[in-house]
Amino acid sequence: MSIETIAKAIGSILQDTYSRNYGLSKGFNLMEKEIALSSYHLLMRYADNDEDKNEIIATMIHMLSAPFSDHEIDKITQYVREIFFKQYPDEAKRVWLALIKYSNYKKANPSFYRYQDEDSLNKAEENEEKFVQQISSDKNLTLDLSEISLEKSEAYLLARAFVITPYDTDDKDFSNFLNHILPIVIGDLTKVEDYSYNRTRESRKFHHESISDIEQYLANLFLEANFENSKSIFTTLVNSLSGNAQRQRFGRDDLFEFVSTTLDYFVLKLYDNGNLKIDP
Repeated sequence: MSIETIAKAIGSILQDTYSRNYGLSKGFNLMEKEIALSSYHLLMRYADNDEDKNEIIATMIHMLSAPFSDHEIDKITQYVREIFFKQYPDEAKRVWLALIKYSNYKKANPSFYRYQDEDSLNKAEENEEKFVQQISSDKNLTLDLSEISLEKSEAYLLARAFVITPYDTDDKDFSNFLNHILPIVIGDLTKVEDYSYNRTRESRKFHHESISDIEQYLANLFLEANFENSKSIFTTLVNSLSGNAQRQRFGRDDLFEFVSTTLDYFVLKLYDNGNLKIDP
């Protein structure tokens, strides 16, 4: 697949995904889809200038926030974490930081469904795209943990930023982010899961798909990361049960399930050591 074909296929895939058109677009075929969405390192390799790199970063932000199926987003986040980060760590960190900033924007500017007329909708979409282009071209983005909370950030985007965070790095921004987000996830799991469109402030923000992704990510983190980088996260996870004074006596205890499932995955992966080809 040529670079031009990859770029065209990605554009068609994202357009179809955001429009919830799951039919076969003329811009790509199904066999090309997975290849295209795991080829950003090739696009970056042939980028001629900063403008091209900025556009690739913007497209990756759109990809990471798009409503792909669970199976597809698992492959996308694994690709970003394990391939793109290794080959282009500086650009990958810009994607990571921009996705976190984007989570703040999405929280402050809720779904387009609330707009009643086409002009307002078009203006909102235009403003959002300007913001994505702005953060994609900003080489001076920094991590500000004080701006990251469920009151200020969109949960599903925080979860995706969490699971693209590389395991094997000495960059303290990544470990600081993980240590900041995990207690937020744990606190959220003590709340009631609400599937309605009008969730209250006290309802859960991280839904099942995000929690499942985080469980798998943590199991692999404990297996692959340097112990010094993972021990504080492991301690926070295990200690969350002793610190949960509101342990449910009846029904499902989602915090307990989160901790036990994560540790089960870890033990299984440790025992298997890859022989059963368990997906990360």
